[in-house]
Amino acid sequence: MRGDVPGQKAIRESLVTLERQLVESTSFDAAQNLIDNEVSTLNQIASNGMYASAAGKGLTHVQYLKTYWMTQALWESWSDHARVSAAALIGIAINRVVMTNNHLESFNGLLKQKLLKGYARGGRRIRVDILVFMLATKVAQSIFQRRKLEEEERNMLRKALEGVPGVVSLLGNNANRAIEAPVAYLSPDKTRDNEAQLLLQQNRLSHPTIHGGGIQLTCWSTQSVDAQGAPIGYNIWLGFNGIALCICPDFQRRGGACKHMRAALLQVQAIKLWARQYQIDNPIVYAPEIELPVSKNAAIRMIAAQYRSDGRIAAHREAASVRSNAGEPAGDMFAQATRHVNEALQGDFLGSLNDVEGEECESDSTADDIDTEEETELSGDDLALWPNDDEVRLNNTFNWPALTSPFWVLQFPSNSAQGFAEQVTARTTYDIKRHLKLLPDIHAGLDHITRRALGSSLHRSTYEQYANELEATAARIRGLLSHSASVPASQPRTQTPAPTQHSTRATLLPPSPERRQYRKNSRSFH
Repeated sequence: MRGDVPGQKAIRESLVTLERQLVESTSFDAAQNLIDNEVSTLNQIASNGMYASAAGKGLTHVQYLKTYWMTQALWESWSDHARVSAAALIGIAINRVVMTNNHLESFNGLLKQKLLKGYARGGRRIRVDILVFMLATKVAQSIFQRRKLEEEERNMLRKALEGVPGVVSLLGNNANRAIEAPVAYLSPDKTRDNEAQLLLQQNRLSHPTIHGGGIQLTCWSTQSVDAQGAPIGYNIWLGFNGIALCICPDFQRRGGACKHMRAALLQVQAIKLWARQYQIDNPIVYAPEIELPVSKNAAIRMIAAQYRSDGRIAAHREAASVRSNAGEPAGDMFAQATRHVNEALQGDFLGSLNDVEGEECESDSTADDIDTEEETELSGDDLALWPNDDEVRLNNTFNWPALTSPFWVLQFPSNSAQGFAEQVTARTTYDIKRHLKLLPDIHAGLDHITRRALGSSLHRSTYEQYANELEATAARIRGLLSHSASVPASQPRTQTPAPTQHSTRATLLPPSPERRQYRKNSRSFH
């Protein structure tokens, strides 16, 4: 929001708070309520003529958020809902969930530039069966072999330095600590109880929202504030199955029942008693009683009994026990890889392989002429894989289950793929709208340009390139619209070739780049 109209600063701060609350939201219904409340507030402000301009800008921004970012699949990818679901899936604390994909990009670069580069012929794409074979017999086993050697080296170093003063801090004693997700249990704690009573006295809790699997509340902190000085709100989940969660740092670090969780339990119980006493028809009266375990072991046993996460532990152990000797028969490993490739081919996941086959045949005649220095397989020392610090240790590790409540669960991978597709579609729509705003000016300029003036102009090539790009873009968009059920019948459709049709004409490959030539300095008198 640019400008300096009356009320714009306050509305800008309100929108910043709204975006922060949307990022921290863990319920899609609650996020939509935040949007609706903001729209209602801005409409009330717009009724005052002095602040109508600032409120109009705020409504435009809120409408942008609602249109481009507030579909459920896309919301699940950027809100704290995704962090909670990711923490539950991989069994770590929420604050340890990586917020970027730098580690993934790093491994992708390592896989393409180092692990698979030696098997590519002349820089061509590796055939699917060869790719699967190399991943199963070379790449995967080299990863585990490298990690095994690094672990043996650390153990040897630790044994050699055993008893030396300061060796614990030198080698790091936190490496073998088990990764555990926080669990909620209601044990006696006078400090937390007193702080919970203080939160109730200061009216820091929101009204409870009832969901299918539990009750959600928000508690505003008495100590932590954001950049604008507003108190930070912590979302609390009280499950009917005895599982409770809170996003506050105290619960993420210590577990148990934090002061926000204890205050929420007291708040829900007080509202129930009040509604029953005055015979008020409130849905919370019919909600089941929420009882948390009394100890950590009881909470872990209850979660393990409900969700049975032993299957995922067995899968991790099976993946970690891959043999490092590439000469041994792979057995089930090949059968499993073959099954996945067949499913990908039958489901048209890889598309048509005609282009790949044609490219492979065409490159056979030139592959032998290329120097094979870069095609030599990489040695074991060159396979410098990711550091071992990121390896998840499975011994004595409790794996947090994937919660089945609609308030917390993120469906993988369908929702994440759908969210990514919606984000790309929204971004492309935004770019198209920006281009549409420029078209009237372009048409107005074309009215003053003649063929004779453009024929001798230096800008003719630019116009030709622009026309070609527009034709190609229009053909692609028409092709997408012709296969979409949402196209109105009144719009004319152009006949586009089917995506499965392939031209019989071979696609010429670009010329191969020349090898770099190292020239010596000439000492001639010329």
